[in-house]
Amino acid sequence: MHKAVEGPSFPYQVAFSQVGTACNEEGDSGIEGLVLDRNTGEILYCQRLPGFGGVPAGTGGNFSGPETARVTALAKSLASEDGLSDADQREVERLATEMGRKHGYEPPTLTERVTGTVGPWGIGLGLALLIGLGLWAHFTEDP
Repeated sequence: MHKAVEGPSFPYQVAFSQVGTACNEEGDSGIEGLVLDRNTGEILYCQRLPGFGGVPAGTGGNFSGPETARVTALAKSLASEDGLSDADQREVERLATEMGRKHGYEPPTLTERVTGTVGPWGIGLGLALLIGLGLWAHFTEDP
């Protein structure tokens, strides 16, 4: 049940975004891992004040310094004038997954990813439906 509510965790995630869209208002993307620019392959940063550096958009996950350098070097080398293609992104994600497996982590299965995404909404919808049916039965009851 815990995974259904919180979602699966894999500390070797790589996500791709564009400058200006990776971070929420608090200056955080909520991604456990690296967030790379779709156009250049470089790590994206969230800025609290424009022009004053910032913090990485992702948490960095469990990547070591050399592993981070390896992932970003691959992403930068694959980025062309049109940015990273879907195939390029899959190649970078494959490298990150391989690193995670070397450290004993397995990426979430399709079932875990779907449950982690749909689970909280399914539980909420089920409860709302149950309450709605109870109210409907109560108010449509013959006296």
